[in-house]
Amino acid sequence: MRRKVAWAAVGATVILAAVVCSARMQSPETSAQPRWEYRIVSYAQLSGLESLKDALDKVRTVQELDALNNDVGHRMTDLGKQGWELVCLQSDHNFVFKRKMP
Repeated sequence: MRRKVAWAAVGATVILAAVVCSARMQSPETSAQPRWEYRIVSYAQLSGLESLKDALDKVRTVQELDALNNDVGHRMTDLGKQGWELVCLQSDHNFVFKRKMP
């Protein structure tokens, strides 16, 4: 009976050692935090204009503003398809996007 207990203890020790060794041998990349890249895009860039002043000059009616916002929405959707996520909107009309680096 003591022999069975001793062999069981030896077996458990070997298994524990194997688990610890395999955990230490994992590459550091698997345990590292993901890296992100960021992109700042202005409202003017998303609307296809040079500046916000151009946007104000272009928009005269609610329909024109709606069309301009639809363009911005389509461009933001394109960024999303490229893997970019919207993080925040800055007070100076800039959008901050991020995505995981390959």
